[in-house]
Amino acid sequence: MKKNRKMSLTLAAALALTALTACGSMSASAAIDAAAAKQIAADHLGVNVSDLKVLECERDDGKYELEVLVGDVKYDFEIGASSGKVLEVDRDRRDRDTISNIRMMLSITASMIITAFTLPLINYVAQITGKEQLSWVLVTSGYAIVSVFILLNTYATCTERVQAAPQTKKENIPFWKSFKITFTNRYFLIALGLMIAYTAYQVIIGTDLTYYCQYVLGDANLVMPLSSAEKVCTIIGIALLPKLLPRYGKRNLICFGCALGVVGQLLFLLNITSVPLGVVSCIIRGFGIAPFYGVQYSLPGDAIEYGHWKHGLRVEGLMFSSMSMGQKAGSGFTSAIMGGILSMAAFDGLKATAAEQTVEAIVTIKAFYLYVPIVLWVIMFLIAACYKLDKAYDKMMHELLEREGKSAEVH
Repeated sequence: MKKNRKMSLTLAAALALTALTACGSMSASAAIDAAAAKQIAADHLGVNVSDLKVLECERDDGKYELEVLVGDVKYDFEIGASSGKVLEVDRDRRDRDTISNIRMMLSITASMIITAFTLPLINYVAQITGKEQLSWVLVTSGYAIVSVFILLNTYATCTERVQAAPQTKKENIPFWKSFKITFTNRYFLIALGLMIAYTAYQVIIGTDLTYYCQYVLGDANLVMPLSSAEKVCTIIGIALLPKLLPRYGKRNLICFGCALGVVGQLLFLLNITSVPLGVVSCIIRGFGIAPFYGVQYSLPGDAIEYGHWKHGLRVEGLMFSSMSMGQKAGSGFTSAIMGGILSMAAFDGLKATAAEQTVEAIVTIKAFYLYVPIVLWVIMFLIAACYKLDKAYDKMMHELLEREGKSAEVH
């Protein structure tokens, strides 16, 4: 009897072990592979799997951990190996900030290159055509044509990658509702205000620097070294932002930059005809404007996330187009106002020396270059001080992603 009982227990144990092994085998066979995990990530982002550049894909603790690149945006995924469900996805704004930094560095670099080569190119075309005016038209037309093709390529290749809560049909938001959401979004208004103030600063410095060098410093050839000193330092400052932004935040860096800009302007007031002091002032201003210049196009992205969190709707197109409209309107109005004031001061751009200009014209030129930028720096400081999203952003994104039915950790 004992022997039969032992044999029965042994047989039962063997059957149980076989059953467990079979279940494990079935579970293993049901688990997805790496290729399926990549496809799930692609489906989640609404792109083809061929559009994904997989930076990392490894299986650990019953889940796949993927780092994928779509265009210039990096996403981190955790996908259940058995369920095939997206357990976690991270869309960290620091990637967007870095992309904005790179974009603005390339923008300034391209501006410097074009500025350096445009006049020689025009002179070369003038030698071929024998007509100076025609050479200007041909060169600027060439720039315009290249710009159009670049913009068309941008339109054709850029896509909104963020997928909100799954919808069977994309919601068509009425214009007036989009308008209200956009212009009651405090962070959009902050971004727009900073953009308009910066555009005014850029127009005034860019235009008046030529007049200041010619009529106050007495040498129009100083425009290039002074302008280059500011732009090179802006590029360096932007290059430092990916390391500084996570630690100090956008508001603190922009406010610090504005304070630095004021210091640079005040320093030049010690001797307004000193070229070395003028160069130092431009260097300080270049570092001062770098924080805003580097993040100016990621600020609307933060505002879009805030609006999505607050209203449950993403309004991308109107916000970005409004930023562009604000920039152009600020540029146009500033140029018109500046031109009107110079005209009232009887400024004549055909005069070669300060002695040929009126006293009022020289005073106006000095005021625009020395004092108006200080006012604009202070305005930007006050606007940036109202930006409170740095500390609240991570919590906001966590709530937003949970609301969308996604468990996410925002790093």
